Amino acid sequence: MYIPSRSAAKPFLCILTLSLFIIVSYFYLTEPPRNSKEGRPPHVRDEDDDITPPPGFPRNRQNPPEPRENLYVKEGVTCPALRDEAITDQIQSVCRGQGPRDPSDRHSNTTEYWENILENHIINSRSLIYDSERRFIYVSVPKVGSSTWKSMMYVDRFNTTTASMHDDMGRCCAITEGRDLPGDLGEYFTFTIIRNPWARLYSAYRDKFYRYPAFANFKYTRQLLLNIRGIPPSRATKVAAIRRELERQRITFTEFVAYIVGYPWESHNVHWSPWNKLTVPCAIQYDYVGHFEHMDRVFEAVRHRVFRAPDVQLDHKLKTHADKNEILDAYRQVPSDLLDVLYRRFEQDFVIGGYNSNVNCI
Repeated sequence: MYIPSRSAAKPFLCILTLSLFIIVSYFYLTEPPRNSKEGRPPHVRDEDDDITPPPGFPRNRQNPPEPRENLYVKEGVTCPALRDEAITDQIQSVCRGQGPRDPSDRHSNTTEYWENILENHIINSRSLIYDSERRFIYVSVPKVGSSTWKSMMYVDRFNTTTASMHDDMGRCCAITEGRDLPGDLGEYFTFTIIRNPWARLYSAYRDKFYRYPAFANFKYTRQLLLNIRGIPPSRATKVAAIRRELERQRITFTEFVAYIVGYPWESHNVHWSPWNKLTVPCAIQYDYVGHFEHMDRVFEAVRHRVFRAPDVQLDHKLKTHADKNEILDAYRQVPSDLLDVLYRRFEQDFVIGGYNSNVNCI
């Protein structure tokens, strides 16, 4: 029997080690989606889910072909006035045939009603904020002023601030499965706020991708760099390599849009999921839905129902928006075919909010 010498065995061991590394890397990057929490709906994914794209995913869209005329940023359009009272009619129109629920359903076994909402929809339990003393339910949506609204509610309720507002509000004041909920929850004033999808998506990009280029371990950053920018898979799992890539070139807004249209909404982060999927207006009977663009009007409509302090003031953060020209410049760089798909993905949000499809109307 031939026994190779130690010097002859070294190349063999190196090849064997490299082969094992490639096999392990392959299975790591192509691991199928999974849900680690028992009983969670199949479309709700964990932070450590796979980063592989679905079939037909568009790759390397940072250098797209010459686009046709971008009608979404065409100037000279007439923008409709936003009326809060029209939102209810639009919800009825969109939900015709599937709801919304009859008001009597909401008032019958309220605990079961809200637990059913949590079980069958992609609503994060921390987004359903309630106050049994003030008798209201606020359905918060990321990038629609939700952090500021929660902060104002927390200060009003506990007369102090908190550095971990989302977690603290979730522990004290959120409708969660297993919590002993008030029996008359169905009688509570229920409200939420809607925002122009174009502006909301740009806010999500600026907050989660552009402002934090060093956030290299963000699952969605890894997905985007691998499947849109096309970095080698061997680098898509290495934090240091991703950080160097982001330092070389930040993620562009066009890449962000290509990423959104390439993945089904169910796999998205709540910051860029459609508003109608996070608020399920065909299942939840709202007493009031206001426009983010008219936050002063929203505040006046709900302040006496929500806040204890009679002299509470609207937080200045809710009055400041991203620069319109900055948003327009970003959308001008996006090919029209991508914007077509993006609009269809968020079309119900445009319809319910009464928003024009033109970005100039933000």
